[in-house]
Amino acid sequence: MSTTLEYIAERVKYFRTQQNLSLEELANKSDVTRNYIWQIEQATANVSINKLEAICTALNIDLFEVLPNSKLSNDSALLLANKINSLPEENKELVTKILRLSGTLKNQRDLQLVIDLLQSMHRN
Repeated sequence: MSTTLEYIAERVKYFRTQQNLSLEELANKSDVTRNYIWQIEQATANVSINKLEAICTALNIDLFEVLPNSKLSNDSALLLANKINSLPEENKELVTKILRLSGTLKNQRDLQLVIDLLQSMHRN
């Protein structure tokens, strides 16, 4: 099994469950079959970029959020996600928009800058 497929599987399932969507609900929103989404989440489907993009659109996330990024470790991404989730809702939305505009974090220094920003926002 491909580590890329496993990563995509984890991310799709994470975002789906975060939004309390069933497989059926996500299938309806994305116009992708329930079985195909299940196969993606099991890392058994060879994922079509077009279908993955439809799923991401239905989840209101960018495609890059489910694709592996070799420059930022899974642990760092999880730490960042936890920091964002601990923010008040208005700050969470702002930070999410900033991250989407800036693309992906390229190194640990970028990650630390964002974490520092999140911590200062959390204190205020």
